[in-house]
Amino acid sequence: MSTFNKEDILTKLGGQSRFCWQAPSNIAFVKYWGKVDFQLPTNASVSMTLKNCHTTCELSVSVNSKQDVTLLFEGQKDTKFEAKLVKHIERVSSDYPILKEFSYRFMTSNTFPHSAGIASSASSMAAINLCMTELLLKLGQLSEDQFFTVASRLARMGSGSASRSLFGQYVDWGKTTKEYGTQVKDIHPDFQKVGDAVLIVDSSEKEVSSSQGHKLMMEHPYKDFRFQQADAKCNEMISILQSGDWDKFIPLLESEALELHGLMMSGREWFVLMKPNTLMIIDKLKKWRKESGVRIGFTLDAGPNVHLIYHMDDKQKVHEFIAKDLLGYLENQRWIDDEIGNGPLRGEIK
Repeated sequence: MSTFNKEDILTKLGGQSRFCWQAPSNIAFVKYWGKVDFQLPTNASVSMTLKNCHTTCELSVSVNSKQDVTLLFEGQKDTKFEAKLVKHIERVSSDYPILKEFSYRFMTSNTFPHSAGIASSASSMAAINLCMTELLLKLGQLSEDQFFTVASRLARMGSGSASRSLFGQYVDWGKTTKEYGTQVKDIHPDFQKVGDAVLIVDSSEKEVSSSQGHKLMMEHPYKDFRFQQADAKCNEMISILQSGDWDKFIPLLESEALELHGLMMSGREWFVLMKPNTLMIIDKLKKWRKESGVRIGFTLDAGPNVHLIYHMDDKQKVHEFIAKDLLGYLENQRWIDDEIGNGPLRGEIK
């Protein structure tokens, strides 16, 4: 039997039953790889928030003694993600029992194609949990100043990297606290103008999911050294972002990306997510950077697609390089033009 009064709930909502948020994806410069317990990371990570690649979520709620959860992704029912969302709401409801009093209808859409080297689970879970957190705020379950911290914590419970999509520019997770992401302060002006060209090498489903990869990392012979090394790299990366040193940034960015994939390939149950064209792009980039002197490096997510990270002053040169030298290595010549972003936005309810 419910311990909450329906009339009290409706009074607190004040007639509002719909919530809408837009949340960005992010690209990790120091990677989160390995987790324990309740989506808690085994090492610290730091990421750049993106601007153009984002998810919009509109949530409609109704007070209902029998909870029901529906998810529509771009107008179509997504039963796989819906099942994940049901479990997520059950977990969140253990902290906030009042959430058991509602039925939920989520409508989400992305500005980027699925499996394009962009963390769709990060932006999706961030947008979904921003809506949930606004509902909790209306219900008096938290204060305004707790809003983004709570949203980050709830998002983390659904997808670890989502905890970093709640803030703008650069975010650490696991250095300050493992519970939620924290925005990195005092960023040098040279790292406030950064582009990300996402080169789509292969958009097919990965043979090993990130969740499986995290699990395998916990059995890796080098895991203890990796976790220690990643924490040190996170501190170093934050220091570089604050000092503005691109000469130190590029080697750290690239070695970290290759270390992630090296770990995948050196475990007892090894796997390879890079493709031949991934390596061709990296080789082309290295040669062009030496010839041009452009401030540009690469990173990889847990997949074959390449993120070119560059100073926005060189945007035209980078775009010309992609058009001239790289399109032949891309799936259907597709790539996404993105850049550093300022974090989530409250959306308009249609």
